[in-house]
Amino acid sequence: MGYIPPFALLQKKFKSINANGKRRLEMAHQDFIDLVKLMLRVVPIKLSWNLSQYPDVARAVTQGVSKSAKHHFVEVGYFEGRAPYEFAVDEDW
Repeated sequence: MGYIPPFALLQKKFKSINANGKRRLEMAHQDFIDLVKLMLRVVPIKLSWNLSQYPDVARAVTQGVSKSAKHHFVEVGYFEGRAPYEFAVDEDW
């Protein structure tokens, strides 16, 4: 099973404020990115599909520019709109 960060750790990234009697959260953009990356670490990746789908990632891994396809996905690929494996997306969802 993958790692799930403790709620207390996640709460440290948020600033809690009261607005119109409701509790609201604020966070810096980089903290949001870091939080997304933390959650992406538990996303499975199909290595053979990923490297064949993204030859530039395969080259980056081979050349030592990226540690691995998984590392590339977490640090860059997700934010570029890349997928960790082939799946159908329900655009209406």
